Amino acid sequence: MNAATGIAPAAPAPAPADLQRQLLMYAQDLHDLMQQQSQLQRRYRTVLQSHARSDQSTDLLVNAVRHSCHLYLVTDQLGCISQASDGAASEFAADGRTLEGCFVSHLAASEEGATITALLKCVLGSNATGAIQQRQLSLTHRQQGNAPQQYGLLVMPVRKLDRVELYWLFSPRFSSNEPVLEAEKFLTNWGAATESLMVTTTAGVICAVNPAFSRITGYSAAEIVGHNPRLLNSGRHEADFHRAFWAHLLDDGSWTGEFFNRNKSGHIYNELKTVKAVKDAAGTTLAYLCATTDISHRASDAEETAKLAYHDSLTGLGNRHRLQERLLQAMEQARSDATGICLLLIELDEFQLIEEAFGATVSDRVLQEIAARLQSGLPDGATLARTAADSFVLLLHGPVDEDEARHLADDLRGRLLPAIPVDGQEVSVGSGIGCARHPQHGADLSTLMHRAASTLFEPSRYAML
Repeated sequence: MNAATGIAPAAPAPAPADLQRQLLMYAQDLHDLMQQQSQLQRRYRTVLQSHARSDQSTDLLVNAVRHSCHLYLVTDQLGCISQASDGAASEFAADGRTLEGCFVSHLAASEEGATITALLKCVLGSNATGAIQQRQLSLTHRQQGNAPQQYGLLVMPVRKLDRVELYWLFSPRFSSNEPVLEAEKFLTNWGAATESLMVTTTAGVICAVNPAFSRITGYSAAEIVGHNPRLLNSGRHEADFHRAFWAHLLDDGSWTGEFFNRNKSGHIYNELKTVKAVKDAAGTTLAYLCATTDISHRASDAEETAKLAYHDSLTGLGNRHRLQERLLQAMEQARSDATGICLLLIELDEFQLIEEAFGATVSDRVLQEIAARLQSGLPDGATLARTAADSFVLLLHGPVDEDEARHLADDLRGRLLPAIPVDGQEVSVGSGIGCARHPQHGADLSTLMHRAASTLFEPSRYAML
């Protein structure tokens, strides 16, 4: 400090080369941050998509029904209509009128009022919350002079976050007294559904399937009808899982969850399944209606998300997130076995000049070759990561002294010395290697990397501090 003025002298301006290097490091850090943000955005989209699929699980059967049933209405718990299929609007609504806002009781013959009231109580009762109720109902057919017409009816409750919606599925001229639901009477277009649909008896005998079932399982209707769904058993679920499934289905009247099944060729696939009981007016279960969709792709989505989050897309090496994870694991192990951790920072000299001279395609291929050379012959348990465009980090867990570190650094530099042939040209890359240790030089990744980076400017190019 100047005694006369009391002002500290200004720090010397950085040399042009140092300033250029600092700017390049800043630009690279900014680039890495943008890449990380892009990866986070992709992960966020994947999570949202998975969450959306999860929300749809409670409506799986509904999605199939809406594409399969010609006549359906959607109402609240009082029977007030909020949606109607085109077929239902055409069949029950007067010309130019809408069904939305009307009550199902307004469409029914006058003597059916008590039937509808009892049906609503049964569907929403505590003992049959999830079950499908089967009835017969006389409704006014607008295109036949308002004459009453007999319909078969299934009422299916669907739970939402804060309410229950009721799906009313109609089948004209229903007269079957068979104990098993004749699914095609209701799902007149179920061949077009993308979800697999199956109807079984209460004894577990398959009595009807749709084409989507055959596409997913490989079994034709002729091969599967009359058999038990156990034919698809993957062996992945324990007996306790099946007991819990049946207990929930018998108690609640419905079940939704993930299932592993085996198709005809022996391939095990993951499916999202919804099963609902079909009950008559007396509350007796007549059949089970099951809808499934193949969700095997979710595993590949999860794998791709993990790969994006923890691996460098160009070289396939771990990225900074992966390195951070491995460092934390190594530090935990080092505390338990009283060993240390060695971190080697490998920075390529003036690598941006290669990209400027040869273009991004060539520089990417050079980086891939460098990654392959560095990765070959690494010690057991070592982690190699690419942490920036021209930087790699090697993490070693265990006792590594200065001589061993120098020897390994010499070996790594030696692997990078031979020129890299690219499209008839040879590209040479220099490197600087710095080293830091845990716990001597830091207890987190940033501190260790900063310490290692400071040794890059030493004449030895791989000093131990």
